[in-house]
Amino acid sequence: MEENKKVFSFSISLMEYQSTIPSLWKTVQGFVRANPGLLAANSSLDFLVKDPSRGIESDYNLCQFWSNLEIVDMRFWRSATYANFFGHLDRAGGIYYERWAEGPIHSIAAALFLPRAQIHRWDDLGYFQPPFSHCPPDYDRFHANGKCFCDPLENFDLGQPYSCDPLKESIDSHT
Repeated sequence: MEENKKVFSFSISLMEYQSTIPSLWKTVQGFVRANPGLLAANSSLDFLVKDPSRGIESDYNLCQFWSNLEIVDMRFWRSATYANFFGHLDRAGGIYYERWAEGPIHSIAAALFLPRAQIHRWDDLGYFQPPFSHCPPDYDRFHANGKCFCDPLENFDLGQPYSCDPLKESIDSHT
């Protein structure tokens, strides 16, 4: 990751339950409106919103990078930008009162405050955390040679209604 200047990485992207984060996006919008200079040039905001043409004013699509396999340069978590963002969320009370979890918080922060070129999806890495899995789809490259033993057809990314995999192009096409 360091050689390729990646700061945040993930394997699976999926939707969060709306009931656990009812006021998170409004709180995020308030922070970004008050701190527009913190939004990264070439951010991955389009991964997060229903209507990318509306930018931060769009509704949140509930997508997150699943934190079960998340590798991050600690300098990002220690940055003033993240500290200010997290402080804003903490003061809003949603972590305590609504159960805002690390997945959506980390995902929103990475997508907004990092250039998309610094976010990496581990598409070439098999990963299983019940009940979801990601299996590299390129059979010849990863499976025929014995490097990977997962079943590419048992892949959460393929056609699952809660998968945000189709939106990964908003990350991958620019890295």
